[in-house]
Amino acid sequence: LQSPNLPWLLRNGVLLVAWPLHLAMTWWLARHRALARETWLCLGMQGIVTVGMLFVQRTIEYVSPFVILTAALLCREWLAAGYGWRLSGVRRYMAWAVPVGVVVALLALVPHWHLRHLWRMPYTGFASWAREHIPPGAPIANLIWADFPMLWYAAPEYRYLMGLDPMFSVAQDPARMERLGAFLKGRVALSPSELSQVVEARIAFVPARVSSLARGLVQQGFVLVWEGADGWAFDLLAQPSMSREEQ
Repeated sequence: LQSPNLPWLLRNGVLLVAWPLHLAMTWWLARHRALARETWLCLGMQGIVTVGMLFVQRTIEYVSPFVILTAALLCREWLAAGYGWRLSGVRRYMAWAVPVGVVVALLALVPHWHLRHLWRMPYTGFASWAREHIPPGAPIANLIWADFPMLWYAAPEYRYLMGLDPMFSVAQDPARMERLGAFLKGRVALSPSELSQVVEARIAFVPARVSSLARGLVQQGFVLVWEGADGWAFDLLAQPSMSREEQ
């Protein structure tokens, strides 16, 4: 389970800010009316998973739905209290326009940001190299499981180490995945041949966005056989003295 870093927390800061905002709105509403039990329950669960998000990235999968649920329940409480209808003139218009505008802006801007900054195109550069050096059907170890869609879309004729969430692999072979996870986190050292036995493949792929892992493999003596815009490929069974041209 990966711990969040500061850039990741900043990118998802709106989810962190949502809980104190919901807490303040709940406190204000509770001063005027008794709130439903499910409102308190969702607010509490949102707080728990929001704190968890500070320690484990995967918790964001629970934060997002609870943010939406709590916001919906608070809107229900607000409408049930009649506050939206008691206002008049500009204030009534603003009471409805501002929250609707914020929601519409988030729905438009967040996907736009993700498409611009997080979208991953198919790894066509790696695929071109692979077709010249790796026979169809051969296994390729995608050390970062999330690279599977980009790899498979560009080169579907190969087999890959992981295509689903790693927890499925853990359920299938916990000992092997525990060893691989410890290696990727730097807790244990594996030679290239040992890593090849763990992943049951000769070629290992590292994406460009995880350059620290690629640099670490090179420093440990892993043989780099391809480098491009998509990332790096390592031959786990090659001799360290062999050049890229000899692969």
